Amino acid sequence: MNKYLFLLLLLLGFAPTTFAQQRPNVDTLSINGIMTTMPSNSVPVLSQFDTMFWNPTLGVGMLRKDDRFYNHKGEYRVGVQNANIEQVTFAIGAKNKEDAIKIFNDVAAQLKSNFGEPDNSVTVGDLEIRWEGVKQFFALRMAPSNNAVNIVLSKFDQK
Repeated sequence: MNKYLFLLLLLLGFAPTTFAQQRPNVDTLSINGIMTTMPSNSVPVLSQFDTMFWNPTLGVGMLRKDDRFYNHKGEYRVGVQNANIEQVTFAIGAKNKEDAIKIFNDVAAQLKSNFGEPDNSVTVGDLEIRWEGVKQFFALRMAPSNNAVNIVLSKFDQK
């Protein structure tokens, strides 16, 4: 009897470490194969994107493409500065605040399933969950005032 109890306790002790999610290396995450650590001219998928705006004087621009991500229809947006990718966003429009909250919760559940618990979470006012690396962060954001949910991969400001 004691031998079986010992084996059961031993198995229960190892179970959480066996089945726990492994935290992602946030600095290697991408959205649609695009990372903020890449120069824009090294990303072939960007040839499928349209230009939203471009300012050659400042060397900044925004590229866009309609598509699906995490089972939701939306728009990829890639911010470029001096030929480097600064931010990648997937914006999901919602019909109303309730729909936006439903989308946020659905995507949040999928992200947590893939990456484990986030490093930071804000639930008052704007909603945000965020995984942080050294060079970039990956976040899910929702501002209830604009009925949109954004999945964001962005560089940390290196000032």
